[in-house]
Amino acid sequence: MFLRENAWLKETALTSDQYPKPKIEGRSLQIAKTLDYAFEIPGTKIRLGLDGILGLIPGIGDAFTTVLASAIVIDAANAGVPKATILQMIFNILVDILIGSIPLLGDIGDFFWRANEKNIRLWQNAHPDGKRDTVFLVFVAMCLLGLVLLCVFAVWRLLAKLFA
Repeated sequence: MFLRENAWLKETALTSDQYPKPKIEGRSLQIAKTLDYAFEIPGTKIRLGLDGILGLIPGIGDAFTTVLASAIVIDAANAGVPKATILQMIFNILVDILIGSIPLLGDIGDFFWRANEKNIRLWQNAHPDGKRDTVFLVFVAMCLLGLVLLCVFAVWRLLAKLFA
């Protein structure tokens, strides 16, 4: 997983001809690539993303990358990706936040979990119905806002303990 190429960003056909291939927004692909595979360590095939690097900044880095990762989920929901898939995508972001909240070990875990890659794969394998459910979209946005606020609250608590 850590050494693999960016093959997941390339267009791949679904194995079944019965479903059309979902159209993934270019912005979402770029965000996922930047967060999970932005830089290559010279002389190796190991790629690191901004998610792991910004995760080194306690709370703030996780909040920032959560906002960016949320854009992928919002785009997928707008594209009509099924609700169950959207909930899986939110779960991937939640796990990313929880892993990243563990001092030092979580920062290493951020380089391996790659929630954005998982979310793009989920989107690629989804069979969008093309329907936009506005109420569900608001629910998704509120869940994602809650995750960002969780990060901000964690920073606030950390700072309160450090300067108390």
